[in-house]
Amino acid sequence: MKLASLLRVGGLAALLASHAALTQAQQAQQATAGAPTLSLGVQADAAIPIKGVVNMDAAGGGAGGMMYPAPNLIGLMVAVATHGVLADSAQRAERARIEAEADKVAVSYRAASAGFRHQHLLQSVSAMPGSLASGAPLVSATHVPQDHPVLLASPVYSVSQDERGLVLDAAMEWRRPGQTEPVTMQARAVTQPLEAGDAGKAWLQEGGARFRQEAATLLAHAIDASFRQLSASSATSSAAEQQTVRYWVGGTKRIERAAPLPSGCGYRAYRTLRGEILVVPSGTTDGCQPLAASEQR
Repeated sequence: MKLASLLRVGGLAALLASHAALTQAQQAQQATAGAPTLSLGVQADAAIPIKGVVNMDAAGGGAGGMMYPAPNLIGLMVAVATHGVLADSAQRAERARIEAEADKVAVSYRAASAGFRHQHLLQSVSAMPGSLASGAPLVSATHVPQDHPVLLASPVYSVSQDERGLVLDAAMEWRRPGQTEPVTMQARAVTQPLEAGDAGKAWLQEGGARFRQEAATLLAHAIDASFRQLSASSATSSAAEQQTVRYWVGGTKRIERAAPLPSGCGYRAYRTLRGEILVVPSGTTDGCQPLAASEQR
């Protein structure tokens, strides 16, 4: 009788131990599955820069036909050097003038986005479904990564002069666990141009809601392309074949030579000859599927 009782007690203890081990394993698996792919570093209370797209083709040299009256070789060298300084100064002044003129189109957008800070932009990106940054926690810009990369993105937005297009230029700084040096990338993303007409009204209605939403979408796409490139760069360094990429900045067509990168829902990604990431609209949402498990981790 005692033996049977001991066996029953021993069996119960073994069952409880097995159940506890299984529970711990399930909890560990859930914790692993719930670990974020990346975190987004927040620049505390930083404003979002908004500019006008600049056309530097209008900038001229201004001093191309200058003569050099000089009595000897030394005098000629001094004259040439002086001309170089004056020309460089004139070019800087001309560039500043053109940029100031181009920025006039951005005044209304800055006013509409005055309270839209860096942290708000990243919150919108994290809340966006279908992105690798979806659900990404927001951390301090000085946060040290533990088990996944931390991205510090510095976005600058530009409005095309016809107000039909929006351009994101973002410096990406990836900090990875166990790595002392960050990986830096430069990314550009452009919107599908709006229909001609009062495009500015479309962007700015309801307090600039569409502008803010599109700004978050562009950054999410740029983060996706940048993260995929970060993962690929550690696995392979083979260069893809270059191709001609045509895209629109508002109503102006741009042409680049670039190598295709892994793309996502609604956009195509490339690496330009300058080494920058370029993200352009694909013009379709065909093939948009939930992220594979391999891309969620």
